[in-house]
Amino acid sequence: MRYQTLVFDLDGTIMKTDEGVVLALQYAANRLGLQGLPYDRPELFIGPSNIWFCTEHLGLDMERAIAFDHLMVEEYGRVSEAHSQVFDGMIELLRDASAAGYRCFVCTAKNEAAAIHLGEVFGFGAHVEATVGSIDGTEEKVDLLRRLIESYGLDPTQTAMIGDRYTDLDGGRQNGTRTVGVLYGYGPREEIESCRPDAIAADVAGLRAHLLHADDGARSLASIPNVLFDLDGTIVASAPGIQAGIRHAAGIMGIEVSLEDTRRYIGPPMERFAREGLGLKGEDAERFVKIFRAYYAERGVLECPPYPGMVALLHALHDAGRKIFLCTSKPQPMAVRALEPIGVLDCFDGVVGAVEGRREKAALLAYALESCRIDPNEAVMIGDRDLDLLAAKACGTHAIGALYGYGDLEELQAAQPDAIAESVADLARLLLG
Repeated sequence: MRYQTLVFDLDGTIMKTDEGVVLALQYAANRLGLQGLPYDRPELFIGPSNIWFCTEHLGLDMERAIAFDHLMVEEYGRVSEAHSQVFDGMIELLRDASAAGYRCFVCTAKNEAAAIHLGEVFGFGAHVEATVGSIDGTEEKVDLLRRLIESYGLDPTQTAMIGDRYTDLDGGRQNGTRTVGVLYGYGPREEIESCRPDAIAADVAGLRAHLLHADDGARSLASIPNVLFDLDGTIVASAPGIQAGIRHAAGIMGIEVSLEDTRRYIGPPMERFAREGLGLKGEDAERFVKIFRAYYAERGVLECPPYPGMVALLHALHDAGRKIFLCTSKPQPMAVRALEPIGVLDCFDGVVGAVEGRREKAALLAYALESCRIDPNEAVMIGDRDLDLLAAKACGTHAIGALYGYGDLEELQAAQPDAIAESVADLARLLLG
């Protein structure tokens, strides 16, 4: 097991509670004659303690803040059951984690009695060893987590603090635990990433995969000797160069094009964009692609910076003795030219690009496996689009989706890869262990 103990935040991690919290806020504000509360910004009041919200955002003195907290807790107890819900899959995750031998706890800035009551009503309380929450509304998450660790004799180094806010992840860090950020709650991505957690889960399914399955999956991916990378949206952020090439070709041909529509075509062959994105046919489509490639080969390919951390990852894989290959829908000379300026070409054992009659990713990957004599069972394909991941499935290799690229989460999940990397750092953890 990756961890021995799992500590879950409540609001925004186990439960969606904003409706009930807003009602309780409105009740307390009305009772105290307060106006102008930021009801439309749950990130301000879900996660931090009520006292902190009252003093920092409402400017109340401590006496009024405590009164506000008492009123809010009182009203929340009346409305929470009807205006809260458990995130889909969370009860099953807690149940299966407990059955697998993990010690599971809830640690929340919410009133402890209210949190325990929610666990009883919604059923997740049956799968946690204990719930630790605020007694008087003044305790911060770092203090609550410390109390939990000390009360139950937990080893912080074998414990994961899981939450959707800075207070959760920073509380874990200050207490020496591992941390897992979740993006489906109330904290924005920038807040979660700034905490540099050990892992980030985009949804409950991703959290489940990390906690219950990623142990074996991460070891198997880290031991696979052959690593195949897509280029655009995986190694390099190619949108600026590609969009400049599209704009150049469209201008010469007198075609109006909205660059807003080009993002979903970054990755597939440019012929597809000419046909499907612009509606061109025959010679017009061929001319557009020819003009685009001429511009891109000269200038656009140089406008593709590597993603932060990617150069270091490629060198680390190479130094570890892994075989690294490029499999891209770009023509091979263009792909090589993109790799040369960033100093990673020497890391690659082979570069496979598109040629006439072989432009679709599945055909390219099949050719790469055959020509480089790679056993599909001993290979992992990494890409940011469903075409990359579906090609891997068709060819029998493992697959990792790169969510930091140009495909969205829904697209990648639909292709059912072995894992999804939120960032290059996440990808490094999967590949290097």
